[in-house]
Amino acid sequence: DRTLHVFYNRTLYLFSTEAIIVLADYNSLSDDIGEALLNRAERTDDRSLSILALNTAACCCSPAIQKRIWALSSMNKPHWVRVDAIDALIQAKLVESEILDELNANLILQLPPPLAASACILLAIHGRVDAVVEAMEQIAHSTKQRALLLLGAYGLADRDRQAAERLLDLLDLDHPARRLLDLNDEEKLPVTALDNLGHIRMRKIVHTRLNDKIAMD
Repeated sequence: DRTLHVFYNRTLYLFSTEAIIVLADYNSLSDDIGEALLNRAERTDDRSLSILALNTAACCCSPAIQKRIWALSSMNKPHWVRVDAIDALIQAKLVESEILDELNANLILQLPPPLAASACILLAIHGRVDAVVEAMEQIAHSTKQRALLLLGAYGLADRDRQAAERLLDLLDLDHPARRLLDLNDEEKLPVTALDNLGHIRMRKIVHTRLNDKIAMD
């Protein structure tokens, strides 16, 4: 598309928020543009602009660009760039299978809490159901990161409600979080729902991710 080519050449060195929004409307973008979006995301101090660039690249570019985004999550970058890279992949309609095949309980349990939460959601939403269940069953036995089980169940529920409910069944019979998938629009789990599900840092991250489902202090 000549219009896109001219637009790209004129705005490559700027890539403002407005320019990226226009690019996103094309739905399918070349790897050259994808690389430029990633360069913009890595080099700007504006996190909102970085997130927009990452999301556009993840949703509109090829599997090769998705792999580049995934690579950002494990590089020596500030945590927010790494988290935003994984979150961008969550937004994609489809995620490259080679990326999803790397996601398992061993990897997730080694990550810092913000990255572990994002990786857990990515697997739950895009991974094979059997892979999600296997990973979450292992995570359910983690004394420090068990709260991730809620993210796995919640992310999986839209695709396989029964499998998600079985994951919540791994909690104690009287555990309030077992009701996570049964809440109506006005209901929330009590603020204490995460109290015995691992380290406080992980619980805070999970609480933030499920802020519309768990009451605040």
